[in-house]
Amino acid sequence: MMLKVIMVVALVGASLGLPTNSTAPNTAPAPRIVGGHETDIEHNPWMLALLYYRQHFCGAVEIHVQWALTAAHCLHGVEVINLSVRAGSSTKSFGGQLVDVRRIYTHPEYNIRTLDYDFALLELDQPITVQTASPAILPEPNIQFYEGQTIVTTGWGLVSGKERCLRFSMPSRCQS
Repeated sequence: MMLKVIMVVALVGASLGLPTNSTAPNTAPAPRIVGGHETDIEHNPWMLALLYYRQHFCGAVEIHVQWALTAAHCLHGVEVINLSVRAGSSTKSFGGQLVDVRRIYTHPEYNIRTLDYDFALLELDQPITVQTASPAILPEPNIQFYEGQTIVTTGWGLVSGKERCLRFSMPSRCQS
């Protein structure tokens, strides 16, 4: 149960980005979180912009200098040769470090209709080395989460007409 809560938190953060043009493949409706406030990448150094043909279409989370976690539905129809991430930037379209994706590992039980097991790992071509990026620090395995506990997630969204990194606080909702 706790792993599912952690994965929900990680995937909400990873899946907030919505396609911005017709070349961005995203077949499942992405949930929207309204609100939040602009934040700097230095406060959320794990946030990555997932790019297809160098255009943002989803978010991802750095979990190791050469690995990222994202929502599997973001990768439906995507060719790995055209996939990259932008690390260490508060904006999704410039700055930071661009790194190509080497391989995609979608969960073997991922179901595009139900979105069960909606996560995938991205192996990167090279390590993320930009100083403003670092892997997410996950809670210790014995940490207990409870219904209604405030959680924080990050994602990409519009602030005053500009795409920026956003931070959201909300009560948790357990799912089984």
